[in-house]
Amino acid sequence: MFTADSSAGTARWPVVRIVAGGETEIVVCSDRFLPLSAHWVGHTTICAGEECALCEVLPVRGLFYLPVVCSARPSILELSAVSASHFEQHCKLLHGGIRPGLVLRLHRRGHRSPVHSEVVRFVETATMVPLLEFVGKVVTLFSFPGPNPEETFPKYEARLRAMVLLRSQRERQRYDGRTSAGLRGR
Repeated sequence: MFTADSSAGTARWPVVRIVAGGETEIVVCSDRFLPLSAHWVGHTTICAGEECALCEVLPVRGLFYLPVVCSARPSILELSAVSASHFEQHCKLLHGGIRPGLVLRLHRRGHRSPVHSEVVRFVETATMVPLLEFVGKVVTLFSFPGPNPEETFPKYEARLRAMVLLRSQRERQRYDGRTSAGLRGR
């Protein structure tokens, strides 16, 4: 009871964002992206999937996350579907796929332009971030709790899904309230 599991606290990892005209280097720490569907309701919120109340009124946007090291710090790379596709194709075509240790230079020409990626070298000492740990880091961006110590992936996924469904319903009520208030104001 009076012991603390060091993994129980969830420290946020910074999100790597490439601004227009910007460039950065990252070291990949996984062999695949974590895909996540989301809705924009004034902020990004996770889509609950089949039973999502927001899917009835809002489009779904695909986001892709990858654990990386950027500026000597564990970080989260967030890419749009187009940028992730370019990233993945470049890694597959020339370097055997996404894998821990690939060092990529990321750059963006303009604000609405996709992020372009180029493999520049390979680091042998890079390690893979466990999937459950990474999922916990990503969902904290959306103010959800990470997994409990000793929680399995299926149990955590079920618990998280219930929270996402509830938030989806609440966001839908807010959306409907804003929409009906806008109609009354006309």
